[in-house]
Amino acid sequence: MARIDTIRECFDYCDWAHERLLAISADLGPQQLNQPFEMGPGSLHATLAHIYGAERTWLERWHARPSAFPRSSALETLAALATAFSAMSDARRNELSTATDGDLNATITYTTTQGRTHTNRLRDILLHVCNHAAHHRAQATNMLRRLGAPYEWIDYLAMKMKHAGDPRVDLETLRDFFRYTDWANDRVLTAAAALSDEQLDRPFDMGLGTLRKTLLHIRDAECWWYGNWTNGPDRPFPKLEAQTRVAAIRESFHQAAEQRNAYIALGHADMARPVSAQPRPDRVLTFKLGETLLQLCHHSTHHRAQAANMLRHVGATPPELDYVHMLREGQSQ
Repeated sequence: MARIDTIRECFDYCDWAHERLLAISADLGPQQLNQPFEMGPGSLHATLAHIYGAERTWLERWHARPSAFPRSSALETLAALATAFSAMSDARRNELSTATDGDLNATITYTTTQGRTHTNRLRDILLHVCNHAAHHRAQATNMLRRLGAPYEWIDYLAMKMKHAGDPRVDLETLRDFFRYTDWANDRVLTAAAALSDEQLDRPFDMGLGTLRKTLLHIRDAECWWYGNWTNGPDRPFPKLEAQTRVAAIRESFHQAAEQRNAYIALGHADMARPVSAQPRPDRVLTFKLGETLLQLCHHSTHHRAQAANMLRHVGATPPELDYVHMLREGQSQ
């Protein structure tokens, strides 16, 4: 069954990553924080405020009552936003500390700003919140880099290197997360299939530099981790191929997903098994299997956000990629 510990692990990472982004952003001036970018909500401050606002909205829906935390529109400074983030995270952590595995299957009915009413399980809502934040953090990290801020690795595994501990990951939640990952990857690949080589290879100051290379990187991460799980750290992260066609990328995505989904049909105890990986020739790192699986989910979300921005810039319509959109799509069929 799904376990609340996995959700707590996801939010521990979410809170840690937000703290790091806010700390890096604190050295920027108001002009930099509000510098326009053609991605996401439009500026670094607006992107961070959007993440906060979404988390506040879903907290209200969870409890079916207005939140005591300020609306994002009232948080005009980064310091005020950081304080609100911290207070809301503390309150949510307290809520999660008393929640049980059984609570995850409770259903939440809510009405969107468009007036549509939906019902979802609590576990799906909480996974959506974590995934939504990861999507927009990808935009925020790109903005920070273009503003000249110092680079900091804020992947899930970066947190685990700083705060080691037993993995709190269950297979049922992972299967839900990977079902979403495969759905979202397929939507991006469908949009990319309609593009010309010129559009696929247009240079961007984000992701892996082009849409094609970014898609290949997502696929390569799946294949690389599968190799580490099954054969050990036998090779550094693969180099990108030059001109792989989208149809071939899509087929390899499907093959990688089939391999991964078959592999994670394991017993829960395997989540603590050590897995070594070699990101570059001179470095070998070791993590728990459950940690690498959760990393893979967040990694795909991060780079899909970049791919969605690239699609928009080449004139394509990026697909809806929210976790709850997948749920709503399934409910309407």
